[in-house]
Amino acid sequence: MQFIHRKYLLIYFLIFQILFLKWIALFPNWVEKYYSNGIYGFISIISRNIFGRIPFSVGDVLYGVLIIYILYWLKKNWNKTTKKEKFIASLNLISIVYFLFHLLWALNYYRLPLSQKMVNTFDYLK
Repeated sequence: MQFIHRKYLLIYFLIFQILFLKWIALFPNWVEKYYSNGIYGFISIISRNIFGRIPFSVGDVLYGVLIIYILYWLKKNWNKTTKKEKFIASLNLISIVYFLFHLLWALNYYRLPLSQKMVNTFDYLK
């Protein structure tokens, strides 16, 4: 017998993500030091090397493909699945998108405010 059924795992992960982000917002110095000036630098370099020479927004194309796939999946499976299965699938998709959005960009929203960084800079210059 499994403790957590596999199809609910991403839903639990979504709840964990929300709680984690509420907690991490309390530590903007940590986000600034380890994410914005650390991990995000690598993510930025990798994405620029992979997508920098493409003359259009790859993210917008991925959004379009995702929307088309969701519409296709709904058309194909609308009558085959129950409301509960649709709800679980939707929450699983939201969990994945939410994770990728925060990992690839949105943790920057929890950085130190620019006004606070500027005050610290001017105090250093005195």
